[in-house]
Amino acid sequence: MQKEILSYYQKYKVYIFSTIVAFSAIILMVFVIYPQTSKLFVNQKIASDIVKKVDFLQSKVQALESYDENDLKTKVDAATFSYPVDKDLGVIVGLLQEITTISGFSITSLTLGGGSVENAGIKSYSIRLEIVGSEDFLPDLLKNMESSSRLLRISSIETTISKDKILNLSLNVEALYSGVPENFGSVDSLLPEITADEQDLLTKLARVAPVTSQISTSTSRGRANPFE
Repeated sequence: MQKEILSYYQKYKVYIFSTIVAFSAIILMVFVIYPQTSKLFVNQKIASDIVKKVDFLQSKVQALESYDENDLKTKVDAATFSYPVDKDLGVIVGLLQEITTISGFSITSLTLGGGSVENAGIKSYSIRLEIVGSEDFLPDLLKNMESSSRLLRISSIETTISKDKILNLSLNVEALYSGVPENFGSVDSLLPEITADEQDLLTKLARVAPVTSQISTSTSRGRANPFE
């Protein structure tokens, strides 16, 4: 039996050796080379992604460092005053007092409306004003309301005129606000680009928009003109 096996081996040893070598190579490839190669490709992709992220963050840091901090703060203050993220009742009351006074009217009654109303993503709350003054000053009042840096909207107006031409005016004014943003972005998000029109608007707002502290100060000292 051993002689037969030995004879068979001597006759087919080349084929047997080749088969063993091929089988060993397959096992080596499947269990060693392929996993290591796959891991190498994965590590290369991870390294490439890290390099891209580092480059992106570096460019983002450079862009942020190029901003003028004082100029940016002024524009942010102007934007948040004009279109705040929450109800600014104190600011609105002070501003309406300023507008009516410099327009030649006096407030006899100021009533806050109901809850917030949302329309097409824009939130607002209402204030009802009862004011008196000369009918000659009505155009000035409407102009000052319209040119206010704070976003206001007159939803209704009612007028009565007495015999001595004293105008009794009932105004429903809506103060618009944006609500708290749901998404503030992330480290990986792109910096928002400001268009030329937006830049021009921010510059104009920064010239005319008083911040809250300035309104409070002017109200306590007297009726300064916030539109100058």
